[in-house]
Amino acid sequence: MTNFKHRQIVQSADGSHTIFLPDLEEHFHSIHGALQESFHVFIQQGFLQAPAIGGPVSILGGPVSVLGGPVSILEVGFGTGLNGLLTLLYAQAKGIRVRYTALEAYPLEEEEYLSLNYPGEIASGPTLEHCGMEGGPSGIPHHNDSLAMLESLFISLHTGAWERAFEPVPGFVLEKRRVLVEEAELLPDQFDLVYFDAFAPRVQPGVWTMQVFGKIFSAMKPGGLLVTYSATGELKRTLKGCGFVLEHPAGPPGKREMTRALKP
Repeated sequence: MTNFKHRQIVQSADGSHTIFLPDLEEHFHSIHGALQESFHVFIQQGFLQAPAIGGPVSILGGPVSVLGGPVSILEVGFGTGLNGLLTLLYAQAKGIRVRYTALEAYPLEEEEYLSLNYPGEIASGPTLEHCGMEGGPSGIPHHNDSLAMLESLFISLHTGAWERAFEPVPGFVLEKRRVLVEEAELLPDQFDLVYFDAFAPRVQPGVWTMQVFGKIFSAMKPGGLLVTYSATGELKRTLKGCGFVLEHPAGPPGKREMTRALKP
């Protein structure tokens, strides 16, 4: 049986933490920079590009009109909660309401998420400069006097109830579901944006399949966007086979490219 619960917190190259699975020789986030990877793949190339918020996605030649209501996001692999924290901060800064559904079969223990240094790294500033966030349009608070607020927000993402929607801050609704994506029930035309942040195919081969991506494709709204750190040839063929239109922006540090996929 694959062991996802034997975990070690380690420092990545940008100073932020990632989690290492020694039995599988796999990390939750890039060892080249966890915060940099999360910001680049899921915020810069995902959230800020999403047609649902009027992002300038160019796959079909230009932006798509803004959709009404809150932006509905699916995350496959909630993990450390870093993607959720960054999304919450950007959504609050831009005044965007979000409905965030996260699938995670192996949640962190309290001592693990309390040990992660993301609030401190975001508050202190140097890592943000590497990410391109310092002084940018995001409005993310990054001063030391914001550390307590960031720590409280981050902890609330983990301590909030499972299998039931809650609001860590007004306008950001989070529902965490303790389930594998292969077994999750997803309604059609539900999501504007998908963060696909599962472990690599060699670790979770059953996740990177035509069946799973076909289910996700069906659950996305027309004009919906999927982003992932991976850009393997097999992934590209699978996504195209499901009906996605692909684009491959430059990847985060340590990766030549990533994948952005649009549901036409």
